[in-house]
Amino acid sequence: MPEQIFAPVGAELFQQKRSGAQLKKEPARVIAFVNQKGGAGKTTITQNLAVCFGLYHDKRVLCVDLDPQGNLGQGLVPDPIDTPKTADRLLVVPKVNIHEYIIKVRPNIDLIHNRFQKELREAVDRLPLY
Repeated sequence: MPEQIFAPVGAELFQQKRSGAQLKKEPARVIAFVNQKGGAGKTTITQNLAVCFGLYHDKRVLCVDLDPQGNLGQGLVPDPIDTPKTADRLLVVPKVNIHEYIIKVRPNIDLIHNRFQKELREAVDRLPLY
């Protein structure tokens, strides 16, 4: 009986070398996972797709964690992230340089992380509504 080799569908694409002539510029795509219900798997599917697109399909991925719990970075970065430059702050502070907020996670995968910040949340709650 011949030896069977199992490989994921499309594995032959990973074996091929890509030349610069084959690559064409494509416009950026935005994929958002939104659901009010907790425990629906939004963070998990976001982490998995970021790794899949970034590492296996050679796409550049920017993950923006808008969840106040900030769990997206925990699955992508092995060490704790300790910087005040979070997605919440990026949305509130005028005229910021977005590149200061981007954390390089892995090849092709970047992150703008978030974490619960009580003082920032209270400041946003005090903003006047027009």
